[in-house]
Amino acid sequence: ENARQRLHANCFFLSEEDAVGKLHIPGLSESETALIAHRISTRKWKAELGSVLMFDEPSMMVVGIGKEAENGPLVLRHAVAELVRSATVAHVASITIFLFEKWLDDPIAAGRSVAIGYHLGNYSFEQYKSEKHKTEHVKQLNAMIIGQVEQDHMAAFEQGCRVGELQSAGVYLARD
Repeated sequence: ENARQRLHANCFFLSEEDAVGKLHIPGLSESETALIAHRISTRKWKAELGSVLMFDEPSMMVVGIGKEAENGPLVLRHAVAELVRSATVAHVASITIFLFEKWLDDPIAAGRSVAIGYHLGNYSFEQYKSEKHKTEHVKQLNAMIIGQVEQDHMAAFEQGCRVGELQSAGVYLARD
């Protein structure tokens, strides 16, 4: 009955400035970046905050984060939440997000934002739904940092993730 294929997707976050002109995504080859740039231009996608572009069934997802100057922990949280909602609709079981080192200016806040965005984007009240009608949520979110990041920043990012998980659990408890 429920034979939906559960997929994995890779995700990048792009600002409005990234989405126009010559696209450069650290960690991707020129051909991969060119393919993403082509998909963005042919679909006339704008990198507005929370807009999600999926392609390749949906092994690649690109999420808009709005204007570069307005980026911060709240933008990251919102973008991750929209990513998770879109991935749930597309029957994606796991996601790997690629974060550029610039997101780790405040690694605790970044980790907290990713965790809260993931958990709250995955939330739905389903206490009274039968198993057949429950939503198949994204089961796993991995974060990969692109660039040179010091070990203590990675530890702080992980600490922020744990704090975000605890805060999300509190929100779940209050909502349910």
